[in-house]
Amino acid sequence: MVLVHGGFCQGWIWDETIAALRAAGHRAEALDLPSSGSTASDLSDLHSDVEAVSAVLDSLDEDVVLVGHSGGGMVLTELGDHPRVHRSVYVAALRPQRASP
Repeated sequence: MVLVHGGFCQGWIWDETIAALRAAGHRAEALDLPSSGSTASDLSDLHSDVEAVSAVLDSLDEDVVLVGHSGGGMVLTELGDHPRVHRSVYVAALRPQRASP
């Protein structure tokens, strides 16, 4: 499992969830998204977040469940067709609607 945090926080938000998942025998990890840097000069955008999560997915040797909270759902949507993503789980997350034709 790869857990993606929402805006205004970092990967630590998933620490207790990761501990519980690992205790149950699952592989789980989280990362700090570039858009949630600790200073204004460190902040980036959705594109950078997608690249960061994609790099993690590319480094894995098995399919994963990609979990996103809040604004992290935008990253999930962008990576929904990544070959390593087996399922996407939106936890109180943003999922953009398709534009009407």
